[in-house]
Amino acid sequence: MISSYGLEIIKKLKPCIFQYKQIDENGIINDENLKHLGFVAQDLNEIFPEDEYTIVKKDQNGYYMVNLIELLAPIVKSIQELDNKIEKLQKQLEEFQK
Repeated sequence: MISSYGLEIIKKLKPCIFQYKQIDENGIINDENLKHLGFVAQDLNEIFPEDEYTIVKKDQNGYYMVNLIELLAPIVKSIQELDNKIEKLQKQLEEFQK
């Protein structure tokens, strides 16, 4: 179980750039060289196990799927945590400058 779902978790994420390899009905790979920004589902599954969280699931063919909307709460929480740290540092700086 995750003890904190904010910055602690966001720091574990490994963003990446990837390309889909799509095979058409003739068995030919159709790679339009389009690049996607995202995460490797298997990496996310280590952080958010699929038997506990709804971020990573397998489809009927055994392929992993990522529900990125589920990452919104940890992202917002981490922004709030960072904002609190900035406010504390600003107050410390103001005290130091007096």
